[in-house]
Amino acid sequence: MELTENWEYILSGLLILFPLILIILELIENRIKKKIEKEKLNKKRYYLKKLNEIDYSNNDSNLNQINKLAKELFKDIFQIRYFQGYGKLEKNFLKKGFLKEAKFCGDINKYLYSQEKPDLTQIKNLMNLFKQIMTKDDKIIKKENIFKRFLNLFHIKKKELNNNQN
Repeated sequence: MELTENWEYILSGLLILFPLILIILELIENRIKKKIEKEKLNKKRYYLKKLNEIDYSNNDSNLNQINKLAKELFKDIFQIRYFQGYGKLEKNFLKKGFLKEAKFCGDINKYLYSQEKPDLTQIKNLMNLFKQIMTKDDKIIKKENIFKRFLNLFHIKKKELNNNQN
């Protein structure tokens, strides 16, 4: 009986508690966004530093260094566990519409496994293509928006939240 008599207090408490939970989740989301942006920047700096450390005097060494760095980048960006070769990557990238990535894989595959040795301009072109792939903001360290996932779970739209809070 006591619970039914105090339903107004329970309901008002829940109405106060729900917006507080949403505010806390929003703060958590902002912190996660900042961490993700910082991690993106650190990754970009790391790859740029490694790319700038490549010595231009020896083409074979250059190609091997680019190869090692490219494998690391592709594993990081596309969450590839086991590297299966540039040929398969090139086909997958073409299917998905990643033209620069496909061109890079085709070129490096040609230089690594054919008798044709790249000259300095081809190495520089390969490095420039690699830089373009590396600096794409939409791929480096993909993370989902946790708060939106939470709202979608309860079929709540952000506009509805703003209207209810005002």
